[in-house]
Parts: sequence; C-alpha cells; structure tokens
Amino acid sequence: WGDMVGTAGEDPFDLLARGTRRYDRAEAAALLGRFVRERLRDAPLRRGVKALTAEAAQQNIAQAVASSSGRRWILEFLERHELAAVFSAVASRDDVERAKPDPAVYQTALARLGLTARDGLAIEDSPHGARAALDAGLVTVVVPNPSTRLLSFPKGVVRLQTLHGVTVADLERMREQSAGGALPRGRAHRGGGAGPPFVFLGRRGVMRYSGSFLTP
Repeated sequence: WGDMVGTAGEDPFDLLARGTRRYDRAEAAALLGRFVRERLRDAPLRRGVKALTAEAAQQNIAQAVASSSGRRWILEFLERHELAAVFSAVASRDDVERAKPDPAVYQTALARLGLTARDGLAIEDSPHGARAALDAGLVTVVVPNPSTRLLSFPKGVVRLQTLHGVTVADLERMREQSAGGALPRGRAHRGGGAGPPFVFLGRRGVMRYSGSFLTP
C-alpha cells in the first residue's frame, strides 16, 4: 500500500480484492470516499507549510502545485485552507497521461510558469514524487509523512523531518549546495489557476507542493 502513495497507478480496489475473500467493490468505494472526504475536510496543514508559503509570497517567489491528485480536489483543498491566492499554477493528474513517478506533471508545472528545472526546487513527501522531481531535473527536498517515513527514497534528495522553522533562506542554502546559485527574485505570478501541495523556487521564484504534502 505504501508503494502506491504519491502516484495514481494501480487501482487500490484491485489491491484490496487480492487480499480479501469477501469484497463488494461498490460498497468499499462508497465507504472509502466518505472516509476520505470527512477526514480531509478537517485535516490541518502540516507544520511549517503556512509560514513558508507566506514568506515565499512576500519575497515574490512564485509557487505552484504538481500533484498526482485530481485538479478539483487540489483546488478545493487550497480554498479550504486559504492558500489559493499563493499559488500561480497547478498541474494535476488530469493534465498528464502518466502520473508520478513519471516527471510529466512537474514538466507541465514548469511549462505553465515559463521556467526550466534549473530555476526551481521541489518539496516532496513520497518516493514516487521524489523520483518524478529528480527525473524532471529539480533539486528535491523530501519531508516524509507518516505514511511514507519508513519507505526508501531515491538517492540525491535532501531529507528533512519537518518544515516547521524552515525558511526560504534555508531552502536556498540547500539548493545552492546541490546545484549552485541563489534563487532569483522577480515579479511573482498571480495568474492562471490556484494550486496546493509541492514547491519550487526559481528564476521568478517558484515553490511547489505535492498531493498529500500539506496534510499530516
């Protein structure tokens, strides 16, 4: 199950069917949908996310979302947590043929911001997401969540336990150590759509967050 976090590949109901003798797909789908909606409706942001996104916005660092979640869910989540105005672009599984670990969703987000991978930094929470970010050419910071903290992440990422207390300057130092060069500032994007969980920092400054990254 942990291997499915951060992607939209195998159908979880097929996985459930292989592990149970008695199984009603429609009933299971209804129960799961209700559980997810109820749990996420009141789910808090992960510690440090609100402060970091606010600081980045104040410094004109554009922020975008690249996620294996659907666009509707992403936009609703951002609105619920008053983050929609922070993000300049959203790339979701609805925009690409292949979800993470394929890099397409990152490449789409970069294209919508008019940036290249060397302009940015990614923050991820799953092995699939980290692989996608690295294959897109992005310096990648990983902050595992409770579902992914025991999983193996690809080599080449910077791993943190939390974003609580992490600043834009901290991320810049990580990026400089990995790729060289500071994060240029510029006029932050305020167009297009809104979007939630992954982060880039770059030329006009970019941050992006992925799928389950914002929630505990």
